[in-house]
Amino acid sequence: MKLDTIIEFLKNPFGHRGKSKRRAHQATYASSLDFVDQNIADIKQLLSFTGYNDATHFMDNVAQMTGCQILALCQLCEGQGKFRIARISNRDGRDNREIARSDEGFTWQHIQPWASMDYAAVIDTLPFKAPDCTVVMSVPVKDEHNMLAGVMIGLSKDRSEINAKLQLLHLLTPRFEAELRSVKQKQDIRELQHRIASLNQNIEVLNADLSKERNIATESRRLRSSFLTNLSHEIRTPMNAIVGFLDLLQSSKDEKEREEFMGIVKQNCQQLLRVIDNLIDMSKLQSNYMLKPASPVQLNELLTEIKMKYENVLRRSGKEVIIDTVFSLETPNDTIWSSDEIIRKVMSVLMDNACRFTQSGKISVSYSINNTDATFCVADTGPGVKPGLEGKLFDLFDESADVDTNPQIAKGAGLAIARKYLALAGGRIWLDASYTSGACFYFSIPKDKL
Repeated sequence: MKLDTIIEFLKNPFGHRGKSKRRAHQATYASSLDFVDQNIADIKQLLSFTGYNDATHFMDNVAQMTGCQILALCQLCEGQGKFRIARISNRDGRDNREIARSDEGFTWQHIQPWASMDYAAVIDTLPFKAPDCTVVMSVPVKDEHNMLAGVMIGLSKDRSEINAKLQLLHLLTPRFEAELRSVKQKQDIRELQHRIASLNQNIEVLNADLSKERNIATESRRLRSSFLTNLSHEIRTPMNAIVGFLDLLQSSKDEKEREEFMGIVKQNCQQLLRVIDNLIDMSKLQSNYMLKPASPVQLNELLTEIKMKYENVLRRSGKEVIIDTVFSLETPNDTIWSSDEIIRKVMSVLMDNACRFTQSGKISVSYSINNTDATFCVADTGPGVKPGLEGKLFDLFDESADVDTNPQIAKGAGLAIARKYLALAGGRIWLDASYTSGACFYFSIPKDKL
């Protein structure tokens, strides 16, 4: 509709009706004609879509033209007949945020006072206030589908020319409708941005989980490959020695030489037995192995048994190594309530390594007890651990050259298995890096709580 046609319609809104109806409403809209004639320039300016692109500025001009103290554009929000403020224009200079201090929805009934005409009551229920206002003007605002999208509310002190002001607000609602669509679109965009941000966060979490799972899978493949490689080495080395020296044993006629070959065969059989024991232990740990219930453990007796066992091992190997035990407590005060199974398993691993890598000197075995734990120590005078390799000692089948000994002898899985056994009971194992006379290992296990 052209601008002149709109203005003509405003001047004569019932021109298309019959003469009787036109005469009936002529007095009602007489003030409208004067209003339009007096403000034709301002109306043309307001109706022009090339100016006042800012909606708040546009509303300020409409409020000034209609004499409204407050002109508020309210948007239909969630719920039945609930509205919230989209924009507000204030002529008395107060902060709009103070006026629109409530973002809670208010109902359509609050802005339709025509039934009771109790303007004061209506004004009191609105979430924004204007002093001494006596008139409430409310004009529905439709969307592009001709559905209710909001309402234009004007609070005014002046009752004069109320019909003309309402007509003007009706005429200007297309601009307000466009503004509400813009507000709605901005809200939709913000909601989409929030959803996108939430999705991006979820994607980041999923990517982090995926990266973690990928690293776990990569590490699992590496460990599997290392396991198979070292398992082959751990089994083939003693098996080759056994088969080779059995062949030599059959062809040898010298009794002393035959005894030497038998000793080597027996030593490699024991090494092969340790590999098989490690495999059994690994299978237990990977199948959620349940520990035996805790029981009384006499530490002095336990360490004495271990000392006698490994003295025989050293004697058969021909090494000049002594085993020294240090008892912190006297019998029967040496008894603790703990896992005999774990203590024996970890001590066996540490003593096996100490006996294998110590060629001469001494192996010391000791323990100490505090209020919560029993701590054991196994120290030897062997070559020790090379600096920088301490963190790899407890990895499964790590064949790092961590000892200055025969490179064909792999460390195997003993320390890794010992750590896993201790973890079942809440214990731990570590290397004393400050020990310089060989290798010194500690492990602790809770007492009286298992």
